[in-house]
Amino acid sequence: MSAMKFIPLAERVYADLDNERLSRHIVGLTQTDSVCCFDGDMRTIKAGDYLYLYMDCGDDYCVSEGVVIANPYPTAHRYCCVLDEDILFWQDYCAATNR
Repeated sequence: MSAMKFIPLAERVYADLDNERLSRHIVGLTQTDSVCCFDGDMRTIKAGDYLYLYMDCGDDYCVSEGVVIANPYPTAHRYCCVLDEDILFWQDYCAATNR
């Protein structure tokens, strides 16, 4: 595994990494040009953007990252994200990035 760069939750955007998985490494992001940041602000995205993702899992968070693409599937999403990293629980991610 290559060395990961630590990205705090505050710099991540929300993605439903479970329910919006369209394939093993593609997750649906949004039906519009906007995604919700960890702090609740909205951020405009476009194809080619690199995003750091999070999902609230109750007692923990799951995180991943990847490149925004136009949705290649017949679903209502405008944009998807091709995941570059496996989905990790926050504490496992912190351990992998020496935090």
